Amino acid sequence: LDIQGTQGQLFSVTDNLSGSIFAVADISGVPIFDVNSSGVSYFDGSLGVGTDSPKSKLHVLDGAAGTYTPYGESDTLVVESATPGGISLIGTGTGSNAKQSIVFGTPSDVTSANIIYDSNNSFLSIGTTTASNFVKFVSGNGVLALTLDASQNAIFTGKVGIGMTNPAVPLDVEGKI
Repeated sequence: LDIQGTQGQLFSVTDNLSGSIFAVADISGVPIFDVNSSGVSYFDGSLGVGTDSPKSKLHVLDGAAGTYTPYGESDTLVVESATPGGISLIGTGTGSNAKQSIVFGTPSDVTSANIIYDSNNSFLSIGTTTASNFVKFVSGNGVLALTLDASQNAIFTGKVGIGMTNPAVPLDVEGKI
């Protein structure tokens, strides 16, 4: 089945078991959605789930849309919810396969940093995998609070209180050590 517009093909379905099986094109005939026999489906543009005005490449909306603009450094995927929302990573593996991960990287170092929950050993790790990388924690207003350097040293920007909430000096210990 082939439907043509004045500028070219708009819609096609084929029983040919190689190449494009189902395709939708824009008004000029350029495919914007394609289901291929290779098992790859391609969508060109933004995709909204629960919204017809996606604010990212993939925007999942549960509830009413907010009137905001996603932060420019994290606008590829937006998950928005009018009620408590989130992302769940659920693994069913055992042994060495009992891990759920978020991995950060670049083309030259695809595993630069990660957040991993290892349910087999019951621990969460947040860190880097490159020898020279640091882990930095920021607090109120984006101010650096703690740096873990490549030699596993902890450098606190503020004061450290042990056994208290309002330390008076850089390292303040309540009671006896």
